[in-house]
Amino acid sequence: MLIIDRKKHSIDYIDLSKNIYILGKIESAINAYSDIAKFQVEEIGEYYRVHLIRSKYDGRVTLKEFENYLIDSMN
Repeated sequence: MLIIDRKKHSIDYIDLSKNIYILGKIESAINAYSDIAKFQVEEIGEYYRVHLIRSKYDGRVTLKEFENYLIDSMN
């Protein structure tokens, strides 16, 4: 689930359900993206919130591609 900060028109984080995503897979995806972006993960209730700290490219695109990569890695 992408969250958009309407004031900045940029995406700051994604929330990933603990019922679907495994923390180890999220960490592996973060490692795979380490040359492109820096992320921080926090647990919020039934979700893992993955914050985009910085990115070489457009943050919105980076988060979407990161989420796609993560989904693909779960298969």
